[in-house]
Amino acid sequence: MKKMCLSLLAGFIMTLILLPKTAVAAEGRSFGQAPERPLIEQVTAGETALTASPVHSSNANGNYYTSGHRWQTPVDSYFYANEGGGLTRVEHIGNRVVIEDYDGTCNLLAQTELAMELPLWGGFYAGNTSNFLVFGQQNQEESNQREVIRVVKYSKNWERQGAASLYGANTTIPFEAGSLRMAEYGNMLYIRTCHEMYTKKEDGLNHQANLSFTVDTSKMSIAGQTSAVMNEDVGYSSHSFNQFILVDKQRVIALDHGDAYPRSIAMFRYHQKAGGRVFSNTFDENCDWFSLLPIQGETGDNDTGVAIGAMEASATAYLVAGNSIPQYATSNYYGQRNIFVSSTAKNRFGKNGTTMHWITNYTDTDKVTLSPPHLVKIFDHRFLLLFSEGKEVKYAFLDGEGNMTSPMYSMEAYLSDCKPVAYQGVVVWYYTRNSEPVFCVIDSEGNGFKLNAYKP
Repeated sequence: MKKMCLSLLAGFIMTLILLPKTAVAAEGRSFGQAPERPLIEQVTAGETALTASPVHSSNANGNYYTSGHRWQTPVDSYFYANEGGGLTRVEHIGNRVVIEDYDGTCNLLAQTELAMELPLWGGFYAGNTSNFLVFGQQNQEESNQREVIRVVKYSKNWERQGAASLYGANTTIPFEAGSLRMAEYGNMLYIRTCHEMYTKKEDGLNHQANLSFTVDTSKMSIAGQTSAVMNEDVGYSSHSFNQFILVDKQRVIALDHGDAYPRSIAMFRYHQKAGGRVFSNTFDENCDWFSLLPIQGETGDNDTGVAIGAMEASATAYLVAGNSIPQYATSNYYGQRNIFVSSTAKNRFGKNGTTMHWITNYTDTDKVTLSPPHLVKIFDHRFLLLFSEGKEVKYAFLDGEGNMTSPMYSMEAYLSDCKPVAYQGVVVWYYTRNSEPVFCVIDSEGNGFKLNAYKP
């Protein structure tokens, strides 16, 4: 596909807004100067921008935890580099899923909508050859015959190709008080989420826990699931307020934010290699696990003073980015949080192989509100950490062990639940504030820009 570079000075094509910076530029160049090369290439494929406007929404600050900063909710906004060389927005808005294709300069090329197949939204995943949406519905009758989660497979052109469903699955409310994330290996799609469970006979309560299952995407069938009450040795966490999963060279790695069993940020490494079912309701599929960040306080207290924003794999380590109060016995759950990045060596998986990097060092007198951070993998040894502080986005580059390799930069913008994406040498994301998307870019030298003039 032929690509045409677009000069950033070509104002008749787009308005480029250079945002203020707080750090000194490398190699003597001030941040008030536009870079000498284009940030993003315009992809031409015989298509022209649509006259229709992008769909309005409000996702700014959507990466914050809800309910008094206790737990996360399913991600509504997604952004990814598509097969045509451009970018695609997928966003759950109300009872529909909005899909918009953009060229390399964020001009809208195509727009479509899909209806929700079930009332509850789970999430989206852009696979290697297919796209997936996840929906759910309540099961207050606790029927093992009721469909509670449906994973729908689509072609890259959004043609529906089949679905796989969980029935019963010890679930009364899927995706309750947590999130949902997915990872792919071959024909296996690994899904880590959460659920409110069937009534416990001993206390008459509906407890919450994580829920993990595997879809064989070649058959669109459920290959395995861990939905019963189990223990940590098989990857179980209750309550689980945020869930992450990735596949790293056939190793399935998961992360949960727990408040009871265990009361910690817990990392799990499954014994069965990716390509198999991995998850089951027996104790056959064990895993190694450890408390990456133990949480002080009473077992089951929903207040933890912690929020997790990201998990990524470098060449040598597993990186986790979050914010937390000091986890001392006398700590105030609503005290000042600071940003951290943990690094767990792959060849020393466990607490002894984990290093905590505290990125900020605010105290209670500062009264600064920090968002859960995003972490973007650019290369195996280069990452971009981003977090919100008021109306500013602060960011810095990290190496593969979580060490900062740049100054801390800032730009006037918002983060959202849309995970920023590495694209053609830059990092891109969007936010909305009862508005069309506002696209933001950070280049390889730390310059921050907005790529359009949409006004929130």
